Amino acid sequence: MTGHPTSRRSGVSTARAGADEEQPISSSAGTSPSRQRMISAVLETIIEVGFYRASSNEITRRAGMTWGVIQRQFGTREALMLAAFEREWQHLIDTMGTPIVGDTAGDRIRCLFEILKSHYARPEYFASLQIVMNFRPDPRTSDATTHAIEHMTEKSTGILSGLHSHVLPGVENAPALSNLLFFSIRDFFIGRHVEAAMNLAETYMWRAAGHAGEEEALIRNLTHLVEFNAVAPGGRASPCTPALSDGAAPTGNLATATGPADGLAGGHGYGFGVAKLVPAAAGGVEVTLLHDSQEVETVHLAGIDAPTAPGHYQVRASGADHCGFSAELVIETHGSGFDLTVALSDSILRGVGMIDPEAADTLLVSWSSAQGLVVGISKHRLDTKGDSTVVTCSATDDSEAGVSRWTARGSRSGTSGFTDGSFEVEIDSVGETSGAAAWTISRRGTALELAWDRGARRIMEGFGFLDTDQENSLVAAHWYTGPRPGPTSVPRVTTTTAVSET
Repeated sequence: MTGHPTSRRSGVSTARAGADEEQPISSSAGTSPSRQRMISAVLETIIEVGFYRASSNEITRRAGMTWGVIQRQFGTREALMLAAFEREWQHLIDTMGTPIVGDTAGDRIRCLFEILKSHYARPEYFASLQIVMNFRPDPRTSDATTHAIEHMTEKSTGILSGLHSHVLPGVENAPALSNLLFFSIRDFFIGRHVEAAMNLAETYMWRAAGHAGEEEALIRNLTHLVEFNAVAPGGRASPCTPALSDGAAPTGNLATATGPADGLAGGHGYGFGVAKLVPAAAGGVEVTLLHDSQEVETVHLAGIDAPTAPGHYQVRASGADHCGFSAELVIETHGSGFDLTVALSDSILRGVGMIDPEAADTLLVSWSSAQGLVVGISKHRLDTKGDSTVVTCSATDDSEAGVSRWTARGSRSGTSGFTDGSFEVEIDSVGETSGAAAWTISRRGTALELAWDRGARRIMEGFGFLDTDQENSLVAAHWYTGPRPGPTSVPRVTTTTAVSET
């Protein structure tokens, strides 16, 4: 490999192999089994014992060779490590040669995700990243590392420039979007490596249980981001004909039926949703739903007539503002609540539900594409008699065995009903979420944004909509944003003190 720095440039001494010329500090050229075994031993050592314990003795032991043999190939430990870094970069180049296939944008983005995952999820990649992160700022190896990066960058020129033509054909601003796709996926796996290094084993194992769901959420949201931000020649397509659908019928879900928007609760865009499912007189189910688009919508589901009856359903959704899409819906009992799974062609949504305490044939549900966050469904009813106000709430969370109920009594002035305002409540639960909190309700178009704060710290968020079938009733989803004592300790909201409008 030409163009590499020498030991005189890098400040790293190299061994002579019986000749006067200097050996290169790094070269991944050469494919002999013994040479590759040396490089593999470097990566295996870093993976198992860490970068700072990857001594020459440990590397030679794992390679099954003497240090003299390795010196004749690479000269120094640092040169050997840079060769390992370069080999991993070459692995990326080879991996990116895998064809991108798929009839729709979603299919192609999923293909890209799996290709990048096959490289960036590897522990060998993270080991090589540790090499360059330690060598780059070190004055002894900085120049050589920079040169190695420059060399491999030249070799990989064209990888990203050719990416958009396969993943995003016919899209004018595809380079920017393809870069966004590439770096979002790459950084997703870098973050996972960092998390594994920082967390205790038990904590990481708990988190790892949600990795598959997180990947599905990322793929789905990247697909929607591209579909509704890509501009094809001729202008932006309508939601029913996404710019990247290639003429194929689009797929969707309750959380993203009209595409992403700014999102509630600070614009998180997590794919949270809340819905009310009511049997329709003419058959099927009428769904009133709210998701990150901030507007309450109505969708008709065919294929299910009794939403509170557990079962396995093939449903098709339609509505004035929606293209039809099919999904597999599974409703299961969970104590006095319900678990729900919605399987679409490109994603899976999971949620929880409960029977509406004011209508026995009605199901209330919430869901989230953000794994590891507890999302609950609740129904709040407010009764005002003179100065006396009573709020009754029923709620369930995704890890609770049933539905809990509580009541708040107090007084307030002003108009009746759930309107914009800040209220003082008491949260009776476990861990750091218990105690007094300020419950704020803010109107966002046809939606209501909810927030529970303790001092300057946000402990819960949510959003919901007014139930038009039941006066002074609020259907809401909520999730927890503050520290929790552990994955099995689920806070429960219980409002027990006076409710007063500020």
